[in-house]
Order: sequence, then structure tokens, then C-alpha cells
Amino acid sequence: MTVWQGGSAYHFYVFNYSDRKVRVALEAGSKSPPEIVGSIASPRNRPYILATDTMGFPTDSKKWKTKIYIWNGHEYALLETVKFGRRLTRLK
Repeated sequence: MTVWQGGSAYHFYVFNYSDRKVRVALEAGSKSPPEIVGSIASPRNRPYILATDTMGFPTDSKKWKTKIYIWNGHEYALLETVKFGRRLTRLK
């Protein structure tokens, strides 16, 4: 994963190496640094990537939204968007 900050947001790419080629597995951005999390409840132990936007309320986390991305075997796909406080309870 590469992460950089530009303007008022974090930008990040996740790369996958397969068939002797490097491919972009996710291109995304958020207002907060991305989180990489594993779930012990996951039988495959797949890492999730969480991208949180402050929605214009940098000091009120109750209004923040988090996009949860999951590895599908080829790339990271959006699983769902949830409230920031519930982001870890949605991991399977």
C-alpha cells in the first residue's frame, strides 16, 4: 500500500502481484489515514481496509462515515459504508 497526503485528503493505492505483473487492487482516498485490519472471526483471515471521511465535521466522530473494503481474490472491493463507531463490528 502506498499512502500520501495531498490537499485535504489521503490518497492510497493497494497493489497486487500475480501472473508476474503488478496491478492496482484498490485506488481510494479519505479524510483520515486508512486503517488495515484483520478479523479473527474471518476463516480466511483476509485483511480489510477502512477509509474514513469526516464529512465536514472533523471533531464530531458521530457524523463520520467509513468505507470498508474487502479482498475478493483479485482486488479490494467496497463491502459497505457504515458509521465510524460501527466500523469494527462489521468485519466478518
